[in-house]
Amino acid sequence: MQAWSGLTGLKAVLERLRPCLVTFRDEHGAELFDLPTAPRPGADVPAPVRLMAEFDNLLLSHAERSRVVTPRPPDGSTPSTG
Repeated sequence: MQAWSGLTGLKAVLERLRPCLVTFRDEHGAELFDLPTAPRPGADVPAPVRLMAEFDNLLLSHAERSRVVTPRPPDGSTPSTG
């Protein structure tokens, strides 16, 4: 969150909020925070296709995008969709 927002001191804020939040780990071991009552589909539910604008906030604001964007091959070509 700090890289995205530019705010500092967020670790202390999240530690204070921790009792009110639900935490998860992604496939790389990074800790993820969410609201306890937020709707979350089961792990076996496939993610729907999302059409995003070329300069969508998700693409611009996150350093780690592999959960939502297929990485480009080293040669820069567009990855095959199967």
